[in-house]
Amino acid sequence: MDRKHEDHRFADVNALLPEMGIRIITGEADALCFRLLCTVTPEAVSLLGEVLGAELIVHKSVCNDPTVFLTWRIMQDCAILHLAKSWPCVVEVFNPTPREFRGFICVKDLEQFKTDRSYFFTTYKTDEKFKVTVDREGTYEQGRMYQVFETQAHVGFSNVHHFSGAHQ
Repeated sequence: MDRKHEDHRFADVNALLPEMGIRIITGEADALCFRLLCTVTPEAVSLLGEVLGAELIVHKSVCNDPTVFLTWRIMQDCAILHLAKSWPCVVEVFNPTPREFRGFICVKDLEQFKTDRSYFFTTYKTDEKFKVTVDREGTYEQGRMYQVFETQAHVGFSNVHHFSGAHQ
């Protein structure tokens, strides 16, 4: 699913794969589908290098596009970095029950988005005994938030992701 609007974009990893230059060939790379065999474009190789913090050299065979083994987690990290290049704020989105990863919401201003669309995220409140209860039921639950610094990536505080300097 990929929905683009002027002030936000909602996308899941599967919808972003072609845009990133990654195409899953098979899920049978191992018995549990932890690693997926994928073809990658030169742009995807560059993106993977940024995520991993290394220059990658992927050799193209005579008759096939370059192929690599990727996990869902690394593809998710690629999606975050890919989206963070175009949007100031990328937020993981989960279904409330059962709590399962749904995709990403990209916004220009998260607080303004929450104000304009109060139905989108579930909000919680804490009482004086520190008991957490639902304040307002929303369509989704908010996960981690990623923002990229304007000047350069920074590491060493908050919940920092090494690949982009994004923080929660």
